[in-house]
Amino acid sequence: RLSIDITECRRMGIEVLPPNVNESYHEFAVILDEETKNASIRFGLDAIKNVGKGAVEEILSSRDSQRFIDLFDFAKRVNVRTVNRKNWESLIKSGAMDEFSDRGSLLASLDQILQIAQKRQKEVLSAQVDLFGASVDEATVDAMSFTIKTTATPIPSREQLKWERELLGLYLSDHPLKGYEAYLSEHCVPISEISQDDDTKSATIGGIINDIRVIQTKNGQQMAFIKIEDSAGEIEAIVFPGVYKDYSELVQRDQIVLIKGRVNATDKNGAITPDPKILVEEVSLVEDEARDYVRVGSKVTFGAKKRPYVKKYNQAEAVSDAPPRQDAKMYVRIDDTSKGELLVALKNQLEDRQGTTEVVLVMGSQKEKQAIRLPHKVTVDEETVRLISEIVGSGNVLVR
Repeated sequence: RLSIDITECRRMGIEVLPPNVNESYHEFAVILDEETKNASIRFGLDAIKNVGKGAVEEILSSRDSQRFIDLFDFAKRVNVRTVNRKNWESLIKSGAMDEFSDRGSLLASLDQILQIAQKRQKEVLSAQVDLFGASVDEATVDAMSFTIKTTATPIPSREQLKWERELLGLYLSDHPLKGYEAYLSEHCVPISEISQDDDTKSATIGGIINDIRVIQTKNGQQMAFIKIEDSAGEIEAIVFPGVYKDYSELVQRDQIVLIKGRVNATDKNGAITPDPKILVEEVSLVEDEARDYVRVGSKVTFGAKKRPYVKKYNQAEAVSDAPPRQDAKMYVRIDDTSKGELLVALKNQLEDRQGTTEVVLVMGSQKEKQAIRLPHKVTVDEETVRLISEIVGSGNVLVR
């Protein structure tokens, strides 16, 4: 929701700025530029992960009368017991201290500046420094010789954006998809437009994979649950074993991809849910050349025709080139009937491939198997067998 709101702000010409120790408050705040008189929205410090309200309160009270001049001034005035090292790291990585130096240099200087701050604050507590800070003690000497370490190799922009995604929940100062907007807008359905009303519809989406969880099924196969994000939304996509085997090299964190699949907005009991997912059928990389894409005015909608699938399958046992006999049936075997998502995916595919061939579901182990004739009838062709095989596993679909 926050990502959608920020995108709308930018569309309206309202700038949303990263958090800043000199300008942010607990929550989002309107900031007025004194020179241009333009208003913008500044991210709140409370929204930074690992920076609690106690640390934020200490920062705000310390700057109450005057802005922080530099990194040392911040360390001198803010209690390092309340704003600890972990808080500092999160403030730096989220961009809240960017005005003091670049993030890589600030992190490289962190140990030294914290040592100086701790020494000085210990001396203040033990009354070794007078009210005007006039004594030239060890901490003061350290401060006089302190300079921020300039890192030889700047932190890559992609790494800094990952920090923002982790600590703020979204990309803020920039976006990995910047430059790809024109290409994605004419090749994909915006993720924010996908709703429960689109259940079973085919869709092509595009964006960056920001999370992936790979699991092993009871059959020893791997499948994945991924989160893919475009500039205004995020959605979970399910990659079943057959598809994951073909595209595992592409299904990686931080890859910018196109995903073709089917919307699933039902739970394991078949009830409609408000959080639709994508059942993945194909994955392709968005190449760097897409940055130079020129709009042609086209737009992808739900139910767009699928690109022909180029991989060939050996289906000698499953289906022949000749049309099936009138009395032929499609047998679909499922060993484990507790997999709700698998059953929902199978139901959706059968409904989408309606035809004249009966479908028999064979369930359970070899000793306790039972056959159930389904109400669905399907069209038997290479595409149908491939899609169902990707759900239940190759070798578990037979037409005879």
